Amino acid sequence: MFTGHTSQFWDRRYKELDYVYGTEPNQFLTEQQHCFRSGIKF
Repeated sequence: MFTGHTSQFWDRRYKELDYVYGTEPNQFLTEQQHCFRSGIKF
């Protein structure tokens, strides 16, 4: 899927030192953690 963003856009976005989405666990993933098995290595 093409978003129209250039590499310069992403370079600037991820150059920031602050956390874009904060440091708290993602609510959706936290609610769905029962679907994941622990110990799986990719």
